[in-house]
Amino acid sequence: MSEQSPNRRFSGVVKVAGALISAVLLLVGAGGAVVAVALAPTAEPSAAATFTGIAPASDTLRYCPPLSGKSTGSLVAIVTGTADNPGFGSGTLQDREISQVRTLASAAGGVLTGKPAAGKRTQPVGATRAFVATDTASGLLAGTCMASAQETWLVGGSTVVGRSTRLYLQNIAESSTSVRLEAYGSTGRVNLTNANWTLKPGENTTVPLEAKIPDEERLAVRVVADGPGVVAWMVSDGTEKVHTIGADLIGPAAGAAKQVVVPGIQFGFDDSAVRIVNPSNRGVKASVRVSTDTSEPLVGAENIEIPAGSVFDVSLSGLSEGIGSLTVSANRPILASAVTLGADMAWAQSVSPSADGVLVLPVDGVAAFYASAATSVNVDTETVDIAVGETKTVKLKAGVYPWSAGDVRVAAAAVITGEKAGGLIGGLQDNQVANRHLSANAALSRAVLPSLPSADQAATRRVSVR
Repeated sequence: MSEQSPNRRFSGVVKVAGALISAVLLLVGAGGAVVAVALAPTAEPSAAATFTGIAPASDTLRYCPPLSGKSTGSLVAIVTGTADNPGFGSGTLQDREISQVRTLASAAGGVLTGKPAAGKRTQPVGATRAFVATDTASGLLAGTCMASAQETWLVGGSTVVGRSTRLYLQNIAESSTSVRLEAYGSTGRVNLTNANWTLKPGENTTVPLEAKIPDEERLAVRVVADGPGVVAWMVSDGTEKVHTIGADLIGPAAGAAKQVVVPGIQFGFDDSAVRIVNPSNRGVKASVRVSTDTSEPLVGAENIEIPAGSVFDVSLSGLSEGIGSLTVSANRPILASAVTLGADMAWAQSVSPSADGVLVLPVDGVAAFYASAATSVNVDTETVDIAVGETKTVKLKAGVYPWSAGDVRVAAAAVITGEKAGGLIGGLQDNQVANRHLSANAALSRAVLPSLPSADQAATRRVSVR
């Protein structure tokens, strides 16, 4: 992430010249306070050391992706306090003043700024949405407001004939940033040319990946930036024969780990898959479990071998209809996402489990919570009891919902739906649902929005040191 100057105690190690040594730095923080900082190495493929801490009270910036379409909307807020005692502060979305929860008819997005409250940093949260209905694409695009990062993994999309995936890069800092793109595909890491950019303050660029990485069925990219970092996301859409297959915004996935969780997946679609990325230079063995009100291995995915640098898709066909989660485990760090194709395309990304967070729903939807240990999640006025390995859901109205789960780390996401999607190329057709034998639920456009960090987490920074 890119925001500046952490200000809390740290612990860890740093690897220098092949040896692990303790490393403690003394930094002078706000008000002259001395802070101990220790550095720790990151996992493959990054060679950067990292440290984590809390930044002093200052503005907190997020970027809400601008979207356009047939119907649009945004919902933003500045969250303060703790997960158990949240509040709302003040800030701006571009030049609009924000206080409490603000709903906008536009999805123009832009820089969302949270002002400090009670001497602490706040957490700006929000989401934009747009229903797209063009001659070649139909579906619901939705994305949460994102922080700048020095490393972003985007797991999803395709560039085969009939599919389009575009990468968007936005610098929201007051200094320039240099950006490098890495790509991974079906047969390993992709050799790229002209994959470096320098973005001045406030500058952005769009990269059509079908031109840079053509004919790649299974795609994942890593965006690496120096200095202040960069905000990165993708938009993917496509057609199949004479039908559109939907469109979706693909946001950042959680970092590589030996076990990752993808919550908020709508099971029951034949055209659906879990995508697994092996970013290392050695092969990995992975397995997948499906979580709804029970937790079971995904048949045929108990021992998947994925070559070095490769991206692998495993079909989710045949699962009963419902909203659940996937857990992917491996002997080395991997990344994962999942996609469903009904009348619309919906990508769900892996998230970092946490003891609290914030869900943002620009329209009514369903929240999904996965826990690897028994716990209870407090959200809105409800207490959701979760057994080991279960995914539980709760319906929520449009709004901003801080949640907490005690000492247990939970993976959470929200699933929202929109207008009827799918259609013949050249325009939407009401008989499309019957032609493709889709249920009324499957015919709706949909999108998955990951849970965002709580106000407490907003101050916690993970910074790469190169």
